[in-house]
Amino acid sequence: MINQWLSNSDLVLKYKRIWDGSARSAPTVSSVQPHPTITQRLAIKGLAWADLDYLTQQALLWDSGLVRYNSIDANKFTQVYTMCDGDKPGNTMAQIAMPLADFLKSQNSTGEPNTLNCTANVDGTTMKYFRQQNADGGLMQPYTHCAIANITLSDTGIADSHSSMWAQDGAATSSTPLPQVQRHAWNDGKFWLIFAIHTVDVTSETEWGKCPDISMPAGGTYPCQVFDGTAPKGWCLPVASEQMNSWLDDIVRRKPTAIVTTTAPSTAAPSAPSSSSTLSTGAIVGIAVGAAVLLCSAVLCIWMRRRKSPSEDPQSGYIEFGAHRRSSHHNTGTTYPGTHSMNRLNTGTNGSSQQASYQPIHTASHTLNEFQRDPYLTSKRLPYASVVYSRLLSKGAFGEVWLGSFEGGVVAIKRLLDTKRTTEAEIENFADEIRLMASFSHPNIVTFIGFAWDSLQNLCAITEFMPQGDLHTYLRSHLQLQWRRHEKIKIALGIAHALAYLHGRPSAVIHRDLKSKNVLMAAGCEAKLSDFGISRERTIDDTMTAGVGTIFWTAPEVLLGGRYSEQADIYSFGCVLVELDTRQSPYPDLQGVPQATLVHRITVDDLRPSFLSTCPQRIKSLAALCFASDPTGRPSAAQLATILEHWDDPNYNALPINGSPEVAF
Repeated sequence: MINQWLSNSDLVLKYKRIWDGSARSAPTVSSVQPHPTITQRLAIKGLAWADLDYLTQQALLWDSGLVRYNSIDANKFTQVYTMCDGDKPGNTMAQIAMPLADFLKSQNSTGEPNTLNCTANVDGTTMKYFRQQNADGGLMQPYTHCAIANITLSDTGIADSHSSMWAQDGAATSSTPLPQVQRHAWNDGKFWLIFAIHTVDVTSETEWGKCPDISMPAGGTYPCQVFDGTAPKGWCLPVASEQMNSWLDDIVRRKPTAIVTTTAPSTAAPSAPSSSSTLSTGAIVGIAVGAAVLLCSAVLCIWMRRRKSPSEDPQSGYIEFGAHRRSSHHNTGTTYPGTHSMNRLNTGTNGSSQQASYQPIHTASHTLNEFQRDPYLTSKRLPYASVVYSRLLSKGAFGEVWLGSFEGGVVAIKRLLDTKRTTEAEIENFADEIRLMASFSHPNIVTFIGFAWDSLQNLCAITEFMPQGDLHTYLRSHLQLQWRRHEKIKIALGIAHALAYLHGRPSAVIHRDLKSKNVLMAAGCEAKLSDFGISRERTIDDTMTAGVGTIFWTAPEVLLGGRYSEQADIYSFGCVLVELDTRQSPYPDLQGVPQATLVHRITVDDLRPSFLSTCPQRIKSLAALCFASDPTGRPSAAQLATILEHWDDPNYNALPINGSPEVAF
């Protein structure tokens, strides 16, 4: 038997061979949700996701370039791009494997053994195949045939691989491929990053430097380039293969009855409804008659409601949107009964973002009513139809952030979780966050572009997209960074400038959740503060008493439930300095300790995060000031910025603390 998959990635053919030789059962409900790309492709052929069995679903995902990148969540897919083929839109996914000759050629200059010669025994036939042993991923990049957008390294994102980043397929049809993107990175004198598509489940894959058991050969591994933002020039979406199209046509022929309509539900980003199906003349007539009846009924119902309803003020232009009034910021369980569309007027041509005239929606919430009437906020409102969702980037306890586009530009879109967007209090809090973000203008704070909604439940904030991701991920993928002015010092200084701006406003803004995951990165170690979901303004004489934030970064006075001010952010800044130094969260050895114990150790025993032994003493001393138990003993954000600006000045060794005499530094 010849293994025809040694040097190609035609997994569609492999799935089909396995499918042809299996005892096929009827399609069952799949835990994998249909991607919009898949839904549209199936609709053209009159099929739905539920019409496909497991093997066909997997083949279609692969053919469309959709590959999982998380072993826990089966619905986390990333888009794989193939090389553009001249005037053609792209290659098929069967062409992304790197041939052995190209792999060896890429490593010619290393002078090291590059491959392991492994043996497979499939159906009684012995075959040889190769797996990467020693290799420089940076040298491989010019020879790759696929590209993938960068993905956050985390428990809910992509995982680091401990196996080969290139391998021939030794499994043939002996096992079903389970494609998953994994991360390969290196930093020992040089830094490189490769994403590889592994076709063996991550939990059972053979580790690097070893051959799998002869009776359990491994599948192929296909290295891909990594890019930030949009796909670079020369990379295109994969084209559909004739093999997959023929397979789908075969399924259509096998269906016992014809399909009239085939719109499948989508759990992905909101999009405009579409239809690709064709209807018979009888069906069209029936639908038209039914629509006419429904239209007449709707008109009559609206007319009767307008005559009987005393709650609507015809002169105000508002519609009641909630049953009970409530005080701001207190959740009484009131939820919105439904989604009400907003009438948009004068939106300009072609859906442009020219300032539009909108008719407000009257709600039971004073906060939301004022939010809609605010003239400055109205100038920041964008046409909801012009905001396009692409893929989910991250998800938190209350909201989620999507990669998207607005008028051709790449943006980040934040909105509430589905479970939160029907509660009045959560929408109020989000509106407050938008109001706060709209008032900021600073180079070290993520730029707020605007906000949009067609109903208050769909309220979303649009900001600039930061392709380098958050600082937590950035540090783990840029291991070469040191405590130098244009590296870690620049990052710390950017955060300090952002805090100084927030704390120096007429009504000081306390971030209250400063940590590396809430700092976003641009090229050149440019840091920008983000996530103001629990930030609050305070007056000059006011202090805060609500304990918020993440415990490992939280100041002692906040943990004790006492009064606190913007100096709580300074304590958190000290924790971020620890993260910059160690590339780990504070207290990595105490992750499993009960919170009550940790609070006691921080507030009573004065436990503080630790630095590496190699950390510069000046950074340790600065952090020690930030960690002072007495908030008045901590430097201000402006003072932090001053000391960091003088990093290269050997004569600058003193730091005044809040107007007190200078303290040796």
